[in-house]
Amino acid sequence: MSTTEYRFGRFRLIPAAHELWRDDELKRVPPLVFDCLAYLLQQRERMVGRDELVSAVWGRLDVADAQIRQLIARARRAVDDDAQAQQVIRTVAGVGYRWVMALDEADVGDGAAKAARESDLTLAASPAPMSEPDAERTAHPPAIAVEGSAATSAAKQPIGWRVALPVALVVLVAAALGFTALRQRGASEPARSRESTSAPSANPEGKAVVVLPLEVSAPDESAWIRLGGMDLVAGRLRTAKLPVPPTDSVVTALHSVGDAQNASGQERLRGILGAAMVVQGSAAKSPAGWHVVLSAISADGVQHRIESDHANVIAALDGASDLLLAALGHAPAGEVGRDDAVRVRLQQAQAAMLAGELGTARAILGDESLARQADAEVRFRLAQADFLEGRFDQADASLNALLERKEVRAQPVLQAQALNLRGLIDFRRRDCAAMERHAGEAVSALPDGQSPADAGQALATRALARICTEHWEDALADLGQARVQMEAAGDRLGVARVDQYHGRLELQRDRPAEAVPYFEAADGVLASFGAVEPLMNNLLSLVDAQSRLLRWKDALATSERLWSMRERMADTNRRAYLGAMRANVLLAVGRDTDVEATLVAMRALTGDAGAGALALCSVEADLALRRGHYGEALAAVARALQNFPDAPGPDDAGRAYLELLRQRASIAAGRPLRADPPARDDGTPQQAAALVAKAEWAAYQHDEAAAGRLLREASAAAEADGVPEIIVMVAEAYVKWLLGQGRAGEAGVQASRVAVWAGQDFDSALLQVRAFHALGRREAWQRALQQARLLAGEREIPAELLRAPDAP
Repeated sequence: MSTTEYRFGRFRLIPAAHELWRDDELKRVPPLVFDCLAYLLQQRERMVGRDELVSAVWGRLDVADAQIRQLIARARRAVDDDAQAQQVIRTVAGVGYRWVMALDEADVGDGAAKAARESDLTLAASPAPMSEPDAERTAHPPAIAVEGSAATSAAKQPIGWRVALPVALVVLVAAALGFTALRQRGASEPARSRESTSAPSANPEGKAVVVLPLEVSAPDESAWIRLGGMDLVAGRLRTAKLPVPPTDSVVTALHSVGDAQNASGQERLRGILGAAMVVQGSAAKSPAGWHVVLSAISADGVQHRIESDHANVIAALDGASDLLLAALGHAPAGEVGRDDAVRVRLQQAQAAMLAGELGTARAILGDESLARQADAEVRFRLAQADFLEGRFDQADASLNALLERKEVRAQPVLQAQALNLRGLIDFRRRDCAAMERHAGEAVSALPDGQSPADAGQALATRALARICTEHWEDALADLGQARVQMEAAGDRLGVARVDQYHGRLELQRDRPAEAVPYFEAADGVLASFGAVEPLMNNLLSLVDAQSRLLRWKDALATSERLWSMRERMADTNRRAYLGAMRANVLLAVGRDTDVEATLVAMRALTGDAGAGALALCSVEADLALRRGHYGEALAAVARALQNFPDAPGPDDAGRAYLELLRQRASIAAGRPLRADPPARDDGTPQQAAALVAKAEWAAYQHDEAAAGRLLREASAAAEADGVPEIIVMVAEAYVKWLLGQGRAGEAGVQASRVAVWAGQDFDSALLQVRAFHALGRREAWQRALQQARLLAGEREIPAELLRAPDAP
């Protein structure tokens, strides 16, 4: 009997024998890892979707994203691949994976290879592969995000020896506010089920029930029902504890999917939202009132079709929702005592806000009779509109007055929403302590199990506040709870935002390697949703992490994705910040001409104030210093320092690096200015850049003993941080000083500490050239010089290092 043997590189994989060979060595591979490799090999002509791979390997679909990422990482390691190279298994962002390495297929033994291939894995029914999402769509999703601004400073500034970028990178609070209208049913005749095409079946636990916008056949004044009715049905289903994603998350996903009424669109939507069931609906005006149809279609094609009639559209929607709940095996919500006319107006306002029509929403909410009957809800929605329009003081005043009212304190969900919105306003004001307090009150307001979406949002907001104040353990606890709540609500977009926050937390505590997987996980979901603003913020954070790790190839690819999306960033200051991030990466890979072009284009967008201006000035100073234009460097640093507070704080690292640049430029220009980073008396260790500046000033003053001591302290601090960018910055200063002292042997030791990055980072490579040249090791110098030339780009290698070294 014949089996199939796959040969690629130095490896052979034999599915029938469950064997993976590397040359003549049989590798021990865990079963899941082997099945993953075998399936991707067998499907190598196409991309394999995430859910398809899960079904093939685990035989079920309820597998966490973290498990999938771990499996792919282990599969790559088994065949000498990694996430950076992706020479064997390539990640298709937001969709799945594909085998990309060329291979030879050969038969061994006798029989049919096809039979062996098909019998190797017994697969559960797998969904069709999803097409790659268009992450570059121009449509803005209506999901509400709080973006960074000139005032935003929620995270510690990256030290960055190449550029002192502003704080927190524009940390995002991409917080869907979860407009929770009261969805109550007035007196009506009983709704009735016209047809049910199958017996009741419970929704699979933990999988979302997605409600789509309704098709409306009625006069134009009823157009609000498309989204407002969708939101009402979704809310009604949530009363039975079904995991129904927030309406704005679904609307955002629809921007990416396009037409979700056909089978392929629904399949893609299921993949994006993790849906086990999709609910479609229609509402048609008839002489007798309203005719509502809801159809719930499960992943395996089982359908429930419900019809309901009523003179009032709200009652018809309520009736259909309750019958659908019964058909799914859940108790209906029952009657509630809200006037249907009030509910109609509130749903109309909700629909307008979901569509981004804030003026229309304000007009609806301005109705005096509505205000008399639902004053608290109206005031909250008006505060939301103020917030979305950037009128934070007015929104805060309205919320403060609202929260003083007794009837609001008796409504836990509304109270929690109002408190959470106050927390987001605090964030825009850089008041992290107040943000933590208000978000904590929102968490406490909600009883256990009530409104998981709102509970998850409040926990995420409090986590962001605790990240801001560097209370790491408390933030981690909140993020863990927020993820549980978001998953209970069926909100994959909310889970992606939690991943973003977790990545930001790791980045702020100088753990970029731990941050990258979170940003990559969020990237896939946000791209599939087409959520442009949160996606751009996530990519900014990812570039930051990749830069700190000196993964310039990855950082360049990510920055190019960002650059292609820059026109969709309406805030010109933030667009300038994006440009500065790109220029920083271009500077690191030696594309000086592109750096200049980017700086010129971005400088036209902003003046000398704000985060974008600060970042641009930092890159300008670094470029000018490298070129020997010391006056330009000093002027750029002076402009950048105008944006930093004088008092110590989370921006100390960036301030210390700028002070180091100014000191170096001033000494080179013959106008020495001593670096003056903010002094801290709270026991916080000095930044490595500040220690290097002190050491170089001591050397300038010919105090070599002090210079050596300070450089040793800086080296120890950098090693303790463990961030490659910082380690290289210190090593560069230390090696140059040691060579100046004639201590080539010690310089070689220091240079060897960064040799691991010499294949990807020019400055690390150049340090090897310096050390081997000083040691007179000609062959090693030649190899190091060849590597440095490959990485130099437009940079010039110093002439003295191009001459062959003298023999030792």
